[in-house]
Amino acid sequence: LNGQRPHRLTPMVRWRFVAVLCLWVEASVEAESSSSRGPSSRPQPVVLFQSTGCPGGETTPASLLPAGTFHAQQCSGHGICKTTEFLNLSYNCHCFHGYTGADCSLRVCPAGTAWAAVPSANSTAHPPHVECSGFGHCNRQTGECKCKTGYTGEACQRLRCPVDSSSRSCSGHGTCISMREAAEQVRHPWNRASPMQGLVRLEEVSSYDDWDADMIHGCLCDPGYEGSDCSLRSCAVGHDPMVNGTNELQVLDCTCASGGCKDGDTFRLQFRGQSTPRIGFNDSIDLLVYHFERLPTVTRGGLEVVSYGLDSKGNLTSVSPVLCSDSGVATTIRFLREHGDLPAIQVQSASSSLVMQVVKGTGNSSSVFPWVNATTGDKTELACSGRGVCDRRGHEGVSQPGQCACFEGFEGSDGQGKAGLAPDCGHFAPNASRRLAVWTDAYFDEASDVLASEEVGCPMVAPIFNYPSTTKLLCSGVGGNCSEATGYTCNCSAGYTGYGCQYRQCPASRSWFDESLPEYGAHRLAATCGDGGNCDESTGRCSCNEVYTGTACEKTSCAVNGTTTCGQHGQCASIATMARFALDDQGQPAPGNYTEPWDAFKMRTCLCSRLRGLGMASLASTINNNVYVGPFAHSTVAAAGYDCSRFECPTGDDVYTAGWNEVQEVHCRGGGGTFQLAFRGFPTVPIAYNASESDIQDALESLPSIRKVAVSFDRGNEFAQACFPGMDSSKNHSFFVEFLSEFGDLPLLVPSVQEPGNGVELLLGNSSGTVGSARVTIHTSGNKEDLECGGQGICNVDHGTCACLAGFGSGSGSELAGRASLGANALGHRGDCGFRFQGTERFNVLAQDGGGAG
Repeated sequence: LNGQRPHRLTPMVRWRFVAVLCLWVEASVEAESSSSRGPSSRPQPVVLFQSTGCPGGETTPASLLPAGTFHAQQCSGHGICKTTEFLNLSYNCHCFHGYTGADCSLRVCPAGTAWAAVPSANSTAHPPHVECSGFGHCNRQTGECKCKTGYTGEACQRLRCPVDSSSRSCSGHGTCISMREAAEQVRHPWNRASPMQGLVRLEEVSSYDDWDADMIHGCLCDPGYEGSDCSLRSCAVGHDPMVNGTNELQVLDCTCASGGCKDGDTFRLQFRGQSTPRIGFNDSIDLLVYHFERLPTVTRGGLEVVSYGLDSKGNLTSVSPVLCSDSGVATTIRFLREHGDLPAIQVQSASSSLVMQVVKGTGNSSSVFPWVNATTGDKTELACSGRGVCDRRGHEGVSQPGQCACFEGFEGSDGQGKAGLAPDCGHFAPNASRRLAVWTDAYFDEASDVLASEEVGCPMVAPIFNYPSTTKLLCSGVGGNCSEATGYTCNCSAGYTGYGCQYRQCPASRSWFDESLPEYGAHRLAATCGDGGNCDESTGRCSCNEVYTGTACEKTSCAVNGTTTCGQHGQCASIATMARFALDDQGQPAPGNYTEPWDAFKMRTCLCSRLRGLGMASLASTINNNVYVGPFAHSTVAAAGYDCSRFECPTGDDVYTAGWNEVQEVHCRGGGGTFQLAFRGFPTVPIAYNASESDIQDALESLPSIRKVAVSFDRGNEFAQACFPGMDSSKNHSFFVEFLSEFGDLPLLVPSVQEPGNGVELLLGNSSGTVGSARVTIHTSGNKEDLECGGQGICNVDHGTCACLAGFGSGSGSELAGRASLGANALGHRGDCGFRFQGTERFNVLAQDGGGAG
């Protein structure tokens, strides 16, 4: 004892020491005998110790307590102490809802659908019931999630809408709504803005129930505002005055049913979700126009209405005094200020004596007067009518936000191409003495070597990217090929856009947030800045919202850990990339394919370092290595968390439960050559056909996916080598591999270049060709647990170490093979609380001489 006086043991301690020593000797003898004869049939448990109660409480049996009392601190007061199936000699805590941990001292955090998880196939990247939705850290003391920047909700299950410098959501000029709400609602349909990006109206009632329906949120801007954060001002819109177009005309038919119409018969009209008051069948056309133009979805003075009917003498008239009659009235409603293919007017709450219909679409006619035809509108609504520069931000000394700077020769209109007060650049008023050059090869006069010219409306523009200069240039100086044939628009150089090439073009990507429509669905392609940021038309660059990144705001940003993205223990990866690293239930590599869903290359998160099952040479070093956290020799764990700032803890078998190790049998025949065995994606070096037990064991234990195995020859292995030296299939020649450090039902060892499968045979080969075969089968399926901290400790996720419950310390896993591995209570360096010591609470077991580190 290094010259020191030994401590005197009390009788009780001496008795315990002798008892444990006897059991250790018995286990050692059992291991030695099993090693000599190979794996035996499934053994019975060996009981080394007996528990006296659950952690965190008294050990007095409940039956001896006074009636109505209980152990207030047992299982931390948040669980029930129950015996296990291990001969009813041990106890575990069964925690109440909301609590977890070996002693029920930890809180469970709210769970939601995962934002991004490693998928096994398309549409499997968003499993439900994930704590903090995978984008937050759980505070085990309070049960609250601390969410990744840009995410909110009790389970971090919602994307936060953009906020401005004053912390106002949607800049104070919009409403934050979900993808589902955007699909199901009709809101601001009268908003005629033509935004560069952002959602300014919801026009149809649809549905959307993909994984992100209630998770991704965005801004629906108030009228007059636009942009992904509603921080930009909208400009006046109108139809391009240089392009002919047709106004929408719909027909309202109304006939009194047999028996005629009665006083009090009424109806209502709805357009774009807004309804008129009740209108009487015998009201005048003027009253119909009055009510209809007062809908917020219709511009006042923007209707042209005519009623066709029969007068009292039966003659056709276009000024019917009523809206319905026994012979029928056809009322045409032409939209002068609402442009394009408009939704049909809806008849609502019509009295039963009124037979009504709305006729819409070119080619469809009135049922009252077949010669009265409907017409589909084809005019466009463009910011500044396409004939001006819309300055959505405003530039001091040049323009105000939301103001149009008209091209030369254009000015405000009446909405129909004539001069008016609308600041929409919708009226063409060229100076008769002004002749504009036309840049096009079609007008090039080779003989005179000059450009010809004619009086046209080609854009003379002071482009926004030249501000504060107000000098006007033909096609902004960056385009050409403008003529009547091109609709007097410019053919812009790459990187420029607009009828006059007045804007720098920002990149586009699939939309993050939009209205799901039946004909298009959601997350449409080619949205400017992906609807996840705002385009600066003066530079052509996207300014992305806080959760997005990329030149087109096309992907989510990964969290920064320390000073770098994902820190030192991870790398930022898309879901499509993460699919390559998928594992099956046994930890075997099972690369998936995730390329079809809309979010395959858009949603990203940190793929943290983890060793188990990743045997791909293409992996980055930060992913292909676990992290040593100490203090024990084998305390090497995986990084975890959405930012890889946390760590998993060592795992192991609960020493209070019975179980046995996995044993696999390798059958090999061949008189030469080599073979390889792979485990969880990592192959061994070539193993010679005549390798010894130690050679095979060394090859397997050199794998990063295996720490310790026991290899033994048995079952007719008369040559004491890996393979039977010949091809005689009648010889039952094999060797056994028992896994001592990897627990549970494990995947089969896989012969080299062979797909996994029970009993699949692989031919051995060398330079001379085929010389033998090898296959692997299950001898004993392992059923030991692989629990965090062995189920007897609390994981410190900040350091990746286990705080063991009283009476437990770091174990070694299964140091002994065969029967001796059951109930083995070996001290070691696994760091998993897998060692149970008695009589010395919180005793530093590693300080003992001969600690038996495994």
